[in-house]
Amino acid sequence: YYWYSGKGKVFREDISTILKYKGNRDGMIRPLHLDNLKEYLVKHHNCDIVTRIEADDACTIDSYNAYQAWKKSKSDKDKLVLAFVDKDYYGIAGHLFNTNTQEPICSYEGFGWLGLNDKGDVKGRGRLWLMHQVLSGDASDNYSANSACDMRWGEKNSYNLLKNCTTDKQAFEALIEGYKTLYPTKKTITGWRRDEFEIDWLYVLQENFNLAKMLRSEDEPITDVKSVITK
Repeated sequence: YYWYSGKGKVFREDISTILKYKGNRDGMIRPLHLDNLKEYLVKHHNCDIVTRIEADDACTIDSYNAYQAWKKSKSDKDKLVLAFVDKDYYGIAGHLFNTNTQEPICSYEGFGWLGLNDKGDVKGRGRLWLMHQVLSGDASDNYSANSACDMRWGEKNSYNLLKNCTTDKQAFEALIEGYKTLYPTKKTITGWRRDEFEIDWLYVLQENFNLAKMLRSEDEPITDVKSVITK
């Protein structure tokens, strides 16, 4: 086994303009012994410290590449299992094990699905789960589809637009419909850096898509959402 932990500012903070990525954590007190714990993991438990990208990205990069190798070989030596608790991982390819739920290891890749659990919460897998995150948001990472408007919008709004999608084209059309509903016209806002700039539905969609998307390689470029939609 091995671990990842992150250090310093990450690239998502640089590309966030409307709300500061994870800016809602700025006033939180860091655990007193956090740095000591990281040092201990590095020395004794095969932990690597990553910078610029997040530890989550390092995990998804390894999971994606190992899964591609496993598909070719079908060998147990290539079967890397990603142990996690963060819901972001449900959108990536790999062999996944949620250490909180203790569900059996699931092997997943593809377009995916969305559904509601017994409590009415949205659950999902694959690229469709990523689309849902983009169209709803993530309170812990401090981004949301309605981050620059006053309209009420939540995960059920996203779910209702995406639940019947069976192709990537349909899912992107749902993203467009949702963001055009929230931002029907251009507007000027003040961002978290106190600068003023003009936004529209595509601007907010572009930003949130890249805040939500987990990396498959360390040098993976920012997704140009407009070119994807055009294609």
